[in-house]
Amino acid sequence: PWSAAAWRRFGPSWISKAQIAEEAQVTKAAPGRRTPGSWVKSTLAMKQSRVEIRMAVAGEASAIASVLADSFAEYQALYTDEGFAATTPDTDRIRKRMSEGPLWVALQDEVVVGTVAAVSKGPAFYIRGMAVLPAVRGQKVGELLLAEIENYAAVHGHQTLRLSTTPFLSRAIRLYEHFGFQRSSEGPHDLFGTPLFTMVKILRPAQNPGASK
Repeated sequence: PWSAAAWRRFGPSWISKAQIAEEAQVTKAAPGRRTPGSWVKSTLAMKQSRVEIRMAVAGEASAIASVLADSFAEYQALYTDEGFAATTPDTDRIRKRMSEGPLWVALQDEVVVGTVAAVSKGPAFYIRGMAVLPAVRGQKVGELLLAEIENYAAVHGHQTLRLSTTPFLSRAIRLYEHFGFQRSSEGPHDLFGTPLFTMVKILRPAQNPGASK
């Protein structure tokens, strides 16, 4: 199931106005069959159960490494060899990341289809290792992962979310911008020769319990 924060933000967007209108016509043609409201509720329940976001466990390190490798494979030629290796850490390095900060997985039918990690650095919460399998892109898995991170960061008193990305990951950049991230001039500016730039999102005071203290 989705977290409460993710459901409030993204759950209703699964149902389009066209779908509701279509079902309303079906219901009108067959009175007593079911109401549009009941259809919407059942559809939302079905969609809600499709993706689960939770903290990763040690036994999933290998699956997480595979998701990262598969997700970035199409861009490998645009990275330096060292940059690609750093972007797609192996199982041992995933386990090390688990000891450095929280790491989440997105599950669909109990299979790991997405992942993201983060590490605290003072008031900032640095996002790293975010990936979604190509087969499930377009299903809002990335949005759900980001919503989970933002909620975690706010609860733990962080003031900003930060990440580094490469200019050629246009799909990911659009997602970050949609989620409220803005480009920053601060470094790092490369990853073993692969160009990088930083994106920052300032958490709103209402989301940050520490801001009122």
